Amino acid sequence: MVQATESAGDIFGYSPPEVASLPNRDTLKWVQGLDLPVALRNPRRDVSNGLLVAGIFFRYFPEDVILTAFPNGTSAKCKQENWRLLKRISAKREIFFEDEIIKKIMQGEPGAATALLEGLHQQLGSRRQRH
Repeated sequence: MVQATESAGDIFGYSPPEVASLPNRDTLKWVQGLDLPVALRNPRRDVSNGLLVAGIFFRYFPEDVILTAFPNGTSAKCKQENWRLLKRISAKREIFFEDEIIKKIMQGEPGAATALLEGLHQQLGSRRQRH
């Protein structure tokens, strides 16, 4: 007999999905205004392979980014290759983010993708977009 004090997660080993932590309002408006090839619905999932970040970089540095070089895959190899390319572009353009945050993003750690997007907004928001 199941006691009334136990939750369904305790009984069946299932935890409901956590609510996606969205970036702050200004960052969200900035991302949505970039007309990216990938929509931002769930940062944890949508940023993990780097394609969304490649789209952001493409809006600011179209001469440095070939979007077809970034496959929309979910494998570890695909994610690593995409982020390797993004690190090269970011170093060239003096955009800074830590390797540790990339690792956390690829692993789907809650809040990591949101932190990166907010950091990119701070670093790129004042720069002029080139279409």
